[in-house]
Amino acid sequence: MENLRFFEKTCDEFKTWDEFDAHFHSLSNDDQSRLLLAYNFQFIGPSSADRDSPQNYKESVAWFKTVRRDIETGLINKYPRIRKHLNLQERLAERWKLLHFICMRLESIAHKQLRGADFSEIDNSFIQNYGKILAHLMFYDGNSYLHPRDDAPKIMDVYSNLTNTEKHLHVGVARARKMYVLYPWQGKTVLCEGAVMPYYEFTHTTRLNDADWKTMLDSRKRPAIPNWFNKVLDDDDLSVFEFKK
Repeated sequence: MENLRFFEKTCDEFKTWDEFDAHFHSLSNDDQSRLLLAYNFQFIGPSSADRDSPQNYKESVAWFKTVRRDIETGLINKYPRIRKHLNLQERLAERWKLLHFICMRLESIAHKQLRGADFSEIDNSFIQNYGKILAHLMFYDGNSYLHPRDDAPKIMDVYSNLTNTEKHLHVGVARARKMYVLYPWQGKTVLCEGAVMPYYEFTHTTRLNDADWKTMLDSRKRPAIPNWFNKVLDDDDLSVFEFKK
């Protein structure tokens, strides 16, 4: 609720979503976090006007204020999509705690590894189930691994050249690829198998979303990976991802 009040106070300073977007991306991480829930409401607002128009922004702001009052008076059930967002925030809080626990466990295991100490049975069990724990953090629960969502590719535009509006710098990751590493351990060489998310950094004439990025990855327009990444490849580039039949 505090996020909505903070948003309400902030949004009155602007007339369009573009103005608000520019302000949002200029804020500190803490202030962005406070605004994020309310910021996402713009995509489920009732306005039918063009998103870039002042009319859309005006109607959306008025809607936010109505929503905030209704939530405060216990009428959240009127807004099932917003209730879903709020429930998601509660689930995120628990997962942040779990992420903190995982980081502490990994730190402990890393210290043992650097000292050359043997892992305990609990350590080995944690490492063996590490993938399932990470999946839970990312809302893959139950047997979702049997029918995984193809949602790994993510893209974000991080910089736009104001003197050349046709170039927007993007960074993104693609679908996970298998990775092998030879690691020295107690006088022996251990073959380790894991996964790596290929990293991309490139400019594009338009701002891409995740759907655009996935389409690009599966086409001949897929950008080249950075030169430094070639050092861990057995080929000059990554091929188009192939799904198992």
